[in-house]
Amino acid sequence: RPKYQRDVTQAQLQQYGAVFGHGFWPPDVGSKSATPIFVVGMMRSGSTLVESILSSHSKVWGAGEDSVFGSKVDDTINRVSAAVGAGSMQALQAAVAAQSAEVVDGMLQQIPLERRFTVSRIVDKQLFNFKHLGLVHLLFPDAPILHTTRNFMDVVLSTLERTPTSGHIFSSKSFGTTPFGSNCNSNSPTSPLKMQFRWL
Repeated sequence: RPKYQRDVTQAQLQQYGAVFGHGFWPPDVGSKSATPIFVVGMMRSGSTLVESILSSHSKVWGAGEDSVFGSKVDDTINRVSAAVGAGSMQALQAAVAAQSAEVVDGMLQQIPLERRFTVSRIVDKQLFNFKHLGLVHLLFPDAPILHTTRNFMDVVLSTLERTPTSGHIFSSKSFGTTPFGSNCNSNSPTSPLKMQFRWL
């Protein structure tokens, strides 16, 4: 497994931040769907608990880390890039509309048949979506984004207790050097709602 490279991740986040800064994208682009709810944050920070609380409501389904949005990130980037390259606002709106519709449709397919007539909100708890909050906001400008936080040392102890595989982004050798949670706010044109572990 390749060794985690902090510099590469940091450079990617800075690039994303430059592209998806405040005011970069026109305000009339994006889906008005109320289906997705995104949860991001450091592992062991309470994200699963937040998802469980939300999905205890009869109209909410927790999809866990099986992220439809995450699986379509590359396709989303390609579509949006092609539309921007064409220099057409209509092309950008069409690309974003098509991609967001595919994401929502994929999320709805995750719901068991017996729940599809009652569920209206779906929780995406893929923590690594923190790198793509700009795309989240582009596709779903009104979607709630919950950023779970916890005392750093509690996260460290809880994570190391699980002993992740060597080379993993959260392995003991690289943990503490990743810019994971600190970029949740700086990498998005919107402001995720912070959920502190102690509040839960």
